Amino acid sequence: MRDKFEQYRLNEELEKKADKFVGIMDMFFSKFAAEKKLKKLRTADLLLDAVYLVEKNKQGDFKEAFEHIKSARPDFRFLFSGPWPPYNFVALTEKTEFPDNSTQEDLFDRVIQDRDLVGVDKI
Repeated sequence: MRDKFEQYRLNEELEKKADKFVGIMDMFFSKFAAEKKLKKLRTADLLLDAVYLVEKNKQGDFKEAFEHIKSARPDFRFLFSGPWPPYNFVALTEKTEFPDNSTQEDLFDRVIQDRDLVGVDKI
């Protein structure tokens, strides 16, 4: 029983430290993101799996914030990739109604013409 309680205490402490680090990192990155998706402690080696939707005009600032965090924590390993198309922020429904007799192709054309979203030009 003592071993289980000790493991519980260690897990609680790890969770608190993870919340602190994730909060700090997210505070830096959220300034430049229109949307975000965060997954904390997915594996024993992965503190944070984060996806941020960043407009093109804020892309440089976002990368600068990443480099700042990275240099401040040399004991962490970081991976930065992108820009990617914003597929992580699309919610599909079973049936989509298109306004004003629009077709799916019309809607797609309008989305890819919005060049303010990072990654759209890769479609």
